Amino acid sequence: WILGPEGSWSFTVDGTTRPLVPAGEAGGVPGRPSVRVASGTIGELVHDSASSRSRRLLQVVALCGVLLLASWLRTDPEPEWP
Repeated sequence: WILGPEGSWSFTVDGTTRPLVPAGEAGGVPGRPSVRVASGTIGELVHDSASSRSRRLLQVVALCGVLLLASWLRTDPEPEWP
């Protein structure tokens, strides 16, 4: 499995946290962290939603800023651009 964004996931098997396979390591995925799971093993992936939530909030604030700026630029009847 490919995991992303980096640092937002933990992987446990039988209550024991297992390390993620670094990007490009033998048996892993080039360019992304991943996990190895043996056949018949039940593991649990846990997402750290706190960092994801703050990133999403930042994206929404940036989008609102761009929309507000675009709105102000469109309401100027005579722009003074050369």
